[in-house]
Amino acid sequence: LILHLAHGVKPGNLLRISYVIDRSSTDEIRVQVHGAAIFSNFIGLKSALADLPAGKTVVVDLADASLICHTVMDFIENYRRDYNAHGGRCLIKGLDQHLSYSDHPLALRRKAKA
Repeated sequence: LILHLAHGVKPGNLLRISYVIDRSSTDEIRVQVHGAAIFSNFIGLKSALADLPAGKTVVVDLADASLICHTVMDFIENYRRDYNAHGGRCLIKGLDQHLSYSDHPLALRRKAKA
């Protein structure tokens, strides 16, 4: 956790993730993640995603996430794969402004400074 603080994670975001689920469309559910998405705070997001109905288009938007650890990247990728395999469509968006800490596709990512 100290390492995450050194990477700029706010203390209040260490144990609590900030996200919004927009269900205003009948066919698409948009999940917007804000701030840090790290191993110590993503249980709430994990539970919320598990409760989403099958057969929709789920867009996980990470554009406003400041830091995404490899554990969360791995979970979101597995969720995407499983959701798609069960008749839904899950897209991961918003990573184009993030810097990856390695060449691994699920590596920790940090939003680039403007």
